[in-house]
Amino acid sequence: MLSSLSASEAERLIEQALSPGEAVPKEGGHQAPVSPTLTIPVPTEGPVTVAVSDIWFCSCGQHNEGKFCIACGKPKEGAAQTKKKRFCQYCGSEAKSDAKFCVNCGQKIHESARLS
Repeated sequence: MLSSLSASEAERLIEQALSPGEAVPKEGGHQAPVSPTLTIPVPTEGPVTVAVSDIWFCSCGQHNEGKFCIACGKPKEGAAQTKKKRFCQYCGSEAKSDAKFCVNCGQKIHESARLS
């Protein structure tokens, strides 16, 4: 179809198509309106907030997201260090750090009791 158009007809169709708000003829004699602009809603009120993960930089220069540096293993400064808990090696009950015997089964808690 385009090969049968003259240059002047093609220019006229292009100008007509680029003119905002005018009707563009379609095949079969139907006309469809051309929208002059595309409206995209953009938030304009208030600051935009972006969620940032807990990223920190270690003294070795590595950026990290957890409690320890992935490059050197140092703990994050200011992070609360959790106490390790002791457990009875016989029954699995939690034992106080200074306990010598298990309060649940009475067995002696060895110094090498499991820590978690």
